[in-house]
Amino acid sequence: SRGSRVSVIVLTNGDKWHKSPLFHGTKKSLARLREKESLSALRLLGVQNIYHLRFEDGKLSENDYFDPLIRVLRNIRADIILTHSGQEKHHDHLQTYATVFRLCSYHGEPMPLNNPFWFANNVSGHTPHCLFFHTTLCELEGKDVVFVRLTKTLVEKKIAAILSHKSQIVDFKRTAERIWITARFIGQLAGCQFAEALQHSRTARPQAVSWLHD
Repeated sequence: SRGSRVSVIVLTNGDKWHKSPLFHGTKKSLARLREKESLSALRLLGVQNIYHLRFEDGKLSENDYFDPLIRVLRNIRADIILTHSGQEKHHDHLQTYATVFRLCSYHGEPMPLNNPFWFANNVSGHTPHCLFFHTTLCELEGKDVVFVRLTKTLVEKKIAAILSHKSQIVDFKRTAERIWITARFIGQLAGCQFAEALQHSRTARPQAVSWLHD
């Protein structure tokens, strides 16, 4: 609604896991279905810039996708980056968190996103302004948590997008109820009806983030 350009990068092809009792296809057909579902979900949210890197599900290794991810992120030239939490249990999610944190962090080596000596198909470096992580419920009281106020319409859009991943859901009604409950609970913490919570990384370039509260 603010006119910002949003891009989404999907690292894996999702060919290892499904919950639907109706699916009996091959790994290749599951990968095609997962990509189709993600496209449907993201277009419901109005996202047009979608990058599927199609690495094998469940086996993410930084050695394989580090350089491709740098190239895509430099091409996107994002000012704000959102990624997974470091508290998640899924291997691929943890790998993604660790790698994006390394790409954007000022600690240790010069971060590859803006390091002019890091080869990335001659795409020039770019420094993002802010890095945020998805926040799990156990992290909601941290000092770096930023609340994003949601309207009822936005929660409904979120539910519709998540339910587009039909191969990943067994009970659609319970999934929708859980999203409503979580949005209300975080909203109470934020002092509004519905909200989302993100963790702001202080190791990336600091910028004002007050607009997220709106």
